[in-house]
Amino acid sequence: ENFPQPGSILRTKSEAHRSRPGPSMTNHGKLRLIYHVGPPKMASTSIQLGAIGRYESSLLQDNFLVYKTRDASKLNQCLDLDAARCRKNSAEWSHFVSFLNKAMKERKDIVMSTENYWPNLDLKIYRNLLSQHFDVTIVVSYRRFFEYWPSIYFQRYRFHCGFTRGKDRLIPSFVDQLRKVNDTQELEHPTWSTVEAFRVYFPRVEVFNIHPENLVRRFLCDVLSASNACAQSLREEKESHYNQGTTLFYDRVAQGVQSSKLDVKDKQCKSVRDKVKTRQENILNQTWLDFPLVCLSSFELRWLQNRSLHYEHVLLPECSLCETMHNNAFDLAVNSTLCDVDVDKVLQEEGWRDYFLNPDA
Repeated sequence: ENFPQPGSILRTKSEAHRSRPGPSMTNHGKLRLIYHVGPPKMASTSIQLGAIGRYESSLLQDNFLVYKTRDASKLNQCLDLDAARCRKNSAEWSHFVSFLNKAMKERKDIVMSTENYWPNLDLKIYRNLLSQHFDVTIVVSYRRFFEYWPSIYFQRYRFHCGFTRGKDRLIPSFVDQLRKVNDTQELEHPTWSTVEAFRVYFPRVEVFNIHPENLVRRFLCDVLSASNACAQSLREEKESHYNQGTTLFYDRVAQGVQSSKLDVKDKQCKSVRDKVKTRQENILNQTWLDFPLVCLSSFELRWLQNRSLHYEHVLLPECSLCETMHNNAFDLAVNSTLCDVDVDKVLQEEGWRDYFLNPDA
């Protein structure tokens, strides 16, 4: 099993946090700039809206200025399209430089976040712009390798049933997608790839584990060391989570009905999907996990688990409990989120066939 191997020293969040001098000035007299860079599907929206956005007024009391996510994304898009032209005469670049000058003039720290448009950017541009005046911390979120794939699968295909710009798009089998992941040995964990890219240019790269509870609170208290925002979050009873995926089982069954020979009057994907969900949840009082399932073989599961655990060790080397928590979560996923609905079996069941032919009966 040829897993990617760690290169030079990888700084973890806890390691970097212990060496951080204080809330506003570093040992070098520079202001702090903390940049959360994703990757996608690793709680970026929760960090952007639930932490930075929700507590922006408290962060201002903690000496932070917030650079808006939409502006950071626009800047990255501008640099991605044409870096030279973007730096020369774009509103996006001018806006960011003005923001940095404002922070330096007012002696403010900066926090910002976007997960967009990083893969092809020349990170040296950011290094040259930021490192002279700011002590830069790059924060990279970490989600378990085996949990990343159900999330990205849902995000990628969530609008294929009832596609608004033409015909429905086929949603592939999730289990087949996982088998492709297993077969592609050179496919790296997005967190690992991001860390590798940024640490070439920035000495302080932190890995932020999204799995323990109170993600927003930990980001404010541990990563930002923002005392006022941290205290406010501690008074909150409950955290909000954003952009969480659920299931495409209903969509998959609906597309199975569309391609079947069943004489169904209305075969529009969204219409069939809603009928499937209504029967499963409201009539049968079951959940999507009560459908017949197709899952990986024990060998395929073991391979995926070992590969995922490898990244757990590489990216969170100081976490003594992480392996146990990882394996417990994997055991729960084996017969749930790592499976797909068995569409053929559903369509062979007499109760479902009768329902599709006579949904109002």
